[in-house]
Amino acid sequence: MNIEFSIAPSARQRIEFLVDELRGRISKSDVIPAVVWIDAKLNYAIKASGPAIAFYDNRDTIADGISVVDGFEFVLAVPSENETIFDGKVLHYINEAFVLK
Repeated sequence: MNIEFSIAPSARQRIEFLVDELRGRISKSDVIPAVVWIDAKLNYAIKASGPAIAFYDNRDTIADGISVVDGFEFVLAVPSENETIFDGKVLHYINEAFVLK
């Protein structure tokens, strides 16, 4: 499926901050953010399903999955059954949470 998905400046700024923080903690220059979906049905510790950010630290293992939008690299790391959740959406960072609109 070809997904139309983008990242708003608010989310990009927050992700870049998190990438910089992680680089400082693990001493790796190769930190690639991944947009993931956390399903509340599978994780009882959260109340509502939603997007989250994870990270890869080895570009070689995900080279084919890296997207570049306006010079910003990320991976949309969701199974095919969740791709429709992201199609036509924009990832925002609002009130200290990532949200899709």
